[in-house]
Amino acid sequence: MTALITVWRDGTAISCGRSCYSAKHKACRCPICGGLNHGKGPEVAAAITRRHLDEWVEAAGEGAEVELDPSVQQDPLFLIGDHPMPDATDEHPLFGLWDEADDWRLSRRSFALLGDLMKRDDLPPLNWTVTKWSVVGEPDTVLSHAAKRHAVQAWADALNLRVREHQCQGYARLSAGGKRAAVNGEVGLSFFVDLYDDEAAR
Repeated sequence: MTALITVWRDGTAISCGRSCYSAKHKACRCPICGGLNHGKGPEVAAAITRRHLDEWVEAAGEGAEVELDPSVQQDPLFLIGDHPMPDATDEHPLFGLWDEADDWRLSRRSFALLGDLMKRDDLPPLNWTVTKWSVVGEPDTVLSHAAKRHAVQAWADALNLRVREHQCQGYARLSAGGKRAAVNGEVGLSFFVDLYDDEAAR
């Protein structure tokens, strides 16, 4: 996890990420979270970002492009520890009546897509994140910049996706994504990698 949320406008990017949620100093100059994620750690900051996402996207204004880390896009697929489980039947704000059967159906759909992707042993291996709504692939952090670029580009080419590169403060983000057909519907599929300037020599 690096940038939780990145906003691009007129070719300039601002982000709220590692330099914010791992900060040790008191002052916070983050133009996105305004200090809410400051020093909170990645997991808590991701939860805060999910909670305030709508207002932060609205604050970005029209014409801005917003990109989210997978940890922010969806709540965790499995809840561990003392987290309360959802009620058996809830009213979803977009889809109406929603129950556990719908959650399992979406989960199986995402894992079915991952199963198909895992058969592509002709492509570079990736680290995968799976939610009810999406499957995300990311090259291993120990790889060189060139190997990371190659991995994202190879998967994008194989699946007819366009790779975009955005320059952020201290790093560049490569990403590609879209919707893929799955059992009885579609699943979001994306690939990304952050290339930090201080790692360029590797």
